[in-house]
Amino acid sequence: MRDCANKCFPTKRKRRHLKPFWTNELTELHALMSSSRAAWCSVGRPRGAQHMEYRDYKAAKAHFRRAMRRCGEQFMTELYHNSNMTLYMTV
Repeated sequence: MRDCANKCFPTKRKRRHLKPFWTNELTELHALMSSSRAAWCSVGRPRGAQHMEYRDYKAAKAHFRRAMRRCGEQFMTELYHNSNMTLYMTV
């Protein structure tokens, strides 16, 4: 049944065109966030600031999200400036 499902259903693939701003820094931060989450899950997913694993996971997640937002905004700014330069050159 699994072979049939693998043949019939699409598989998950990374699509670079969905996040063209992705960098090696984001890859490293995502791996750090994933390992922090795995460590948090392995101790039973405790909530609260008194739990070190919870704090580490939340800090890694926040750092990754801030970096991703920064890269996305930087990419959009560069795209905007490049499109304006192209517009001025064609006029």
